[in-house]
Amino acid sequence: MSNVVVVYQTRHGATLKYAKWISEALHSDLYHLSDVHANILEKYTTIIYGGALYASGIMGSKKISNYFSGVHDKNLIVFTVGLSNPKTTDYQEIINKNFNDQLQQAISFFHFRGAIDYKKLNIIHRIMMFALKSKIKKSKNASPETSLFLETYGKQIDFTEKESINPLIIHAQHFI
Repeated sequence: MSNVVVVYQTRHGATLKYAKWISEALHSDLYHLSDVHANILEKYTTIIYGGALYASGIMGSKKISNYFSGVHDKNLIVFTVGLSNPKTTDYQEIINKNFNDQLQQAISFFHFRGAIDYKKLNIIHRIMMFALKSKIKKSKNASPETSLFLETYGKQIDFTEKESINPLIIHAQHFI
């Protein structure tokens, strides 16, 4: 058994893609968040959690926060997956919204770019994306991110890159 586990929660599959890449690189066990409980996580020294960014939240962050609060002397890593460019995005507000100060001190954070296929979105998500598009169009503060959003709206886009996991892999290997 590995001493590393990767747990993930995904909506459209990009987080699963990263979770598999990380799990393969670290020869770790891999679980969907719905398939784990505290007793499973206690067996590992390094716990890596991946959650999709969704409406300024990290999917599964409440559940994983409860697990993380109950474990001690573990190496905790969280990666997020969203459409924004991690090189130009400040994630601190999202982190603050999803993890308390104590957990933030214990967790190492990494951020990756995801994918979306607008045709596969359900009606509620389509409405949300349309509302976001309308809000951005009305805004006078266009950024490269918002311009890219408007340019790619309604299309299938995939920003996932396997090489982007390298910093997380190097970080995790310090604990193995």
